[in-house]
Amino acid sequence: MPPRLGRLVLPPVLRIAASSLLTTIAISPASAYKEGTHQAISNVAVSSPTCVVDNYLKQQLVLPAGINTSVGGQTLVQRLEQGAHDEDATPRPLNHFYNPINNGGLNDLSSGAPSMVWAYDHGDNDRDWRGTRDAYHRSFTSSSKADRQTELANAFYNLGHVIHLVQDLAQPQHTRNDAHLTGFPGAPYEQYCLDHYGTPAAVGTLGTVAVPSFANATSVLEGVPGSFAGYWDTSQHTGQPGFTVFGSTPGLAEYSNAYFITDDTMFGTFRTGFLRRAGMQGLRVRLTESMGNNSTAAKHQFRHPSLFNTNLASFFPASVTSVDLQREGEDLAGAVHYVSLMVRDSAGAVLHSMPNLFMVNDNSFFDDEIGFDATCYQTWAERLIPRAVSYSTGLMNYFFRGMIDIQVRWMNAAGQYRITIVNRSGEALGAGSWQLYQDDASGRRSPIAASFSYPGSLGDGASFTADFAATSKVGRYALVFRGTLGNEPDYAVVGKEFEIVRVHITWDPRSDQDLFMWGPGGTIIWWNNLVTQHGELDNDNIGGLGPENITLKDLQPGTYTFMINYYRDWWDERFFDSGTQSCQNYPTPVNQPDDPPQFSSTPCFTQTTITVTVRTYHNSSSPVRTETRTLAMPSFAQGVPGPGTPEGPFGQSWYVTQIVTVDQDRNVTIGGTVPQQVRPPVSSALPPAVAEWSPPRKPEGRQP
Repeated sequence: MPPRLGRLVLPPVLRIAASSLLTTIAISPASAYKEGTHQAISNVAVSSPTCVVDNYLKQQLVLPAGINTSVGGQTLVQRLEQGAHDEDATPRPLNHFYNPINNGGLNDLSSGAPSMVWAYDHGDNDRDWRGTRDAYHRSFTSSSKADRQTELANAFYNLGHVIHLVQDLAQPQHTRNDAHLTGFPGAPYEQYCLDHYGTPAAVGTLGTVAVPSFANATSVLEGVPGSFAGYWDTSQHTGQPGFTVFGSTPGLAEYSNAYFITDDTMFGTFRTGFLRRAGMQGLRVRLTESMGNNSTAAKHQFRHPSLFNTNLASFFPASVTSVDLQREGEDLAGAVHYVSLMVRDSAGAVLHSMPNLFMVNDNSFFDDEIGFDATCYQTWAERLIPRAVSYSTGLMNYFFRGMIDIQVRWMNAAGQYRITIVNRSGEALGAGSWQLYQDDASGRRSPIAASFSYPGSLGDGASFTADFAATSKVGRYALVFRGTLGNEPDYAVVGKEFEIVRVHITWDPRSDQDLFMWGPGGTIIWWNNLVTQHGELDNDNIGGLGPENITLKDLQPGTYTFMINYYRDWWDERFFDSGTQSCQNYPTPVNQPDDPPQFSSTPCFTQTTITVTVRTYHNSSSPVRTETRTLAMPSFAQGVPGPGTPEGPFGQSWYVTQIVTVDQDRNVTIGGTVPQQVRPPVSSALPPAVAEWSPPRKPEGRQP
């Protein structure tokens, strides 16, 4: 049959002139998905429970609203969506193509940079990965609070631009060098997706795909780290003969290039061939093309997917031994067959399949045509959009993978804090610089002096320390690293913001006062459990005048109750010597066994009160609250065990000394209570049957 007079194709000379005209009037390649679809995909990606960003903002940056934090009238999610939308502004789409076969960009009527390069570090793109890192760094280091908030919003806006480019890889025209010019027919799949999946709710109905990670990938392009490049290309599919399926998670460009065809890339290497049919003669197939189809152009030829890896032949009975089909393309009508992709191994076993790769219609005058309709587009969307979501989530997780944990301890002898910094990034930190910042009361941030013992690299889970003196400032701290993270060089950013609350007690006379802290979730800091996720006790001073310090650094919402327990008077306690009938001091200041000869009715200890001073610090070197309390100890005049010991009566030696509350917005309130004897809180950290609790006996002979 004669070829169908499809889309108008100009003679070669006029075609060149038209191409120049199109360039002159700046008609550019169409976007991959429409802007509304990009926004919906981005929303679902960042809101997914598999995305770390929301929790990262809450835990590392102390932003209680997470991704819904509002800056300048827009939430961070909305800034991300806006960036994904705006990336399609002309002429940026010229750089939205990536061909995994040659690692190149668009080369069809017009040309552009490979989207991987445009996304990572391109001199003409101020919204690339490096620009995003720069904005994120400024969100920690800018002086004014308003500027820091603006830069964080800018980082999310830029990140929207970057994940847009990953989403484009899930539109096969962008990985198969098919330009589909704006203003011309050529992208009905994109319109279909906008019509059906232009909202987050609609995208959410398509199911999920596992979020990928490419930490150990090798880069296909110099200057782009493999862990970033892997979202595009892992070098598993290079157009090699015999390719069937991927051995591991592929780059998204590889997936859409290997398993889909497009309007102008329909089996371009195929002219005539025989397709096998079980139990009958093979089917001879000849492919022609309409006058508007460019599938046979050299730059549009791709070895995969192959027509041999379809079930096309199964639709024709044995009586039909030859068929001519015409490449037409998009928005065909009158489908009679929907052809599936069936990738088989050498033994014929199906390794990968997908229905509705293309359709065949029945044309009574012209050759039957192959192309696509809404049924095909729906199948594509079901496979490609969830991958656009998951790869976007993966790339955002990669951006925010740099995490550190800290433990803050007061070094009493040095009169300064020591931070233990633990790498929780899953990758090694390499060469780079550390800086500690602090805000003043107005939120103005500046560097403060700190001595870092950073060894030059830090494996995942490894730690080092930094010492710094408290300043007169009262605002929160920000710890920032800029340098190498994994195989991302030079400008990776890892930051953590935190506040410090320290309760410091001293007492007189010499005795053993114990400082406790009951925190959210029943966590307890005390002499037998010095460190929790909330903070730590510096030491158990068992027989002096103090001090003891509990320093909090992870101020999650909840109530933190600080209590003092008079354990007993170890150092000044005396015993009655029956031989000399006199009170004697213990020969060594240690915890002595509570055997009967130590106590008698003779009053060997006459101290009846103890003075405790409590100072509470919040970020600053000056206490925000100082209290001195004189506590009565009538039982000690009797020469009997102290009320805080297991032998003593319960409830006579517990005193609330400070209550710190943190609300859902992470505002810290410090307030004391009048001296009172209380029972300690029931803790979920204790056995359920324990409703009342006193500390166990300290080990015999325990030294301070």
